[in-house]
Amino acid sequence: MTQNLGLLAIWANIDPENWLEYQQWHNCQHIPERVAIEGFRIGRRYRSAADPSRFMMFYETQSPESLRGADYLHSLGNPTAWTKKSLAWFRHGARSVYRRSAVTNQAYEHEAQLLLVIHSDAEQEWTAHTSSTVRRVQQYVMDDAGTNVKTTEQSIHGAVPTPRRCLALAESEDSSLLEAASAGAIDLLALAQAIGLPKGQSADLELYWLEIAIKSQNP
Repeated sequence: MTQNLGLLAIWANIDPENWLEYQQWHNCQHIPERVAIEGFRIGRRYRSAADPSRFMMFYETQSPESLRGADYLHSLGNPTAWTKKSLAWFRHGARSVYRRSAVTNQAYEHEAQLLLVIHSDAEQEWTAHTSSTVRRVQQYVMDDAGTNVKTTEQSIHGAVPTPRRCLALAESEDSSLLEAASAGAIDLLALAQAIGLPKGQSADLELYWLEIAIKSQNP
């Protein structure tokens, strides 16, 4: 039986002149603040292989309901001064809450260095295959109640729900993927289909590399 994990995922572009302070804020204040909240398990930030100004920030939680809990909503409604400053830098933001629907294989002993991010509209699970390139695939479906919450933070960053309701995260440690992406010589659709994405399925695909991961210290 699939464990009913929650996922909060946020995508945003940050202008180059703000990269350093954005990373300082996210590393030193925002992720530690979030993973201290009950129900939060880990916070991570990935960076796009195709666009260094594009970041993916996400938090895994014990359930989607953790992302509607009183402590989390209080934090969203009472951002710090540094958070207010940093969220104002977000451009082309998207934010959605998801419920995990399927998982293939076990996690790495450490956090995955690369993620193939697959956005699609098909709300049925597809049979994912792992390989020497992709170790684990997690599939998610949007949780509307968590996604559509309006808060003070949302009014600052202006991120909107992702247009596609389904998300798959394919984890890899194969550095050649990043090298190929940097050279513009990778077919992400072919890679997604090789791990089971049905042919003919419309999808948006991106490759991201890991910048930081911080685990919760809560029992």
